[in-house]
Amino acid sequence: MNILTAMAENENVVKKERDAERKAVALAWLFHLVGDIHQPLHTAQLSGFVKSQLTELLSTNADAWAKESFEIATKIAYRNGGLVGSPKGGNKDCRDVQAASLLPVGYVVSARRIADRRMILAGYRLADLLTRVVGS
Repeated sequence: MNILTAMAENENVVKKERDAERKAVALAWLFHLVGDIHQPLHTAQLSGFVKSQLTELLSTNADAWAKESFEIATKIAYRNGGLVGSPKGGNKDCRDVQAASLLPVGYVVSARRIADRRMILAGYRLADLLTRVVGS
């Protein structure tokens, strides 16, 4: 099961399930999944965005949210495949990295700004999703 399927299934449970316990678990999963789908960089320090500036909020489709995160991860975080440095032989121990280039100047500042925006988007989108599935 992928994240989009999990979101759809949990939305359905919240909308249609009569059992309060199952509904509560599904709501908890929606909180978790909406957060996950917005975390290409897994860091954030929230500041500097006004809701009216967040044009991405026009999209209420979780598939589009996942595509946004994928695009950010591949193009920016991994620099279109130009970020060199993977562990030898599939080993996940970073002490065994074959070669690693330095991050370009401004990379961390850019990553932080992107992460801030994604976290804010996740909050607004989660609120909108909950309003849709639970009601206002």
